[in-house]
Amino acid sequence: MAHSHNHTIPAITANEINRSFSIGIALNVVYVLIELFYGWKGDSTALLSDAVHNIGDISGLLLAFAAFRFQKIKAGKIFTYGFK
Repeated sequence: MAHSHNHTIPAITANEINRSFSIGIALNVVYVLIELFYGWKGDSTALLSDAVHNIGDISGLLLAFAAFRFQKIKAGKIFTYGFK
């Protein structure tokens, strides 16, 4: 019996990656704001410390997003490899 189908992974476009990063960052920011509000209102150091921890996660997402955007910069006459 023949078994023919494709196992390749479809290519992801830059717009899909930009959208994914933007949604992920936005959702994390909303979550942190909610945690900060209820942590402050309820005097919960657990919520406050988790919010600060999640701010670190957001900064990691922002750094990765910036790196993805910078790698798209084409070489020019002055800068042969992006910003170098």
